[in-house]
Amino acid sequence: MADADHTARVRPQVNRRATSPTLFYRPEPAASTLSDVNRATLAIVHVLAQCVAALGATKRGEPARLNAWPLPQSTVQGLSAALKVLKERDEALRRSCREGGGA
Repeated sequence: MADADHTARVRPQVNRRATSPTLFYRPEPAASTLSDVNRATLAIVHVLAQCVAALGATKRGEPARLNAWPLPQSTVQGLSAALKVLKERDEALRRSCREGGGA
């Protein structure tokens, strides 16, 4: 018969600092190719279009589609600002492609 061993911890020791979500935050790399910029632009435009559709349906008193939702004005402004940044990045990448001879 085995002897009882009461030296084991009931719970494993947890490092409190490891639970911070900012500890594991890794910023996304900047869009480095035109396809990255185009993909991000399309995603933002799609979200904004869904928002406009939901707002229009709400104003008409109709139920919004299943995946459409109105966004707060601050979110719409933030997404619009992100589109401007992506446009600038797109122009810079196109300019560097022309100056670099392609690729």
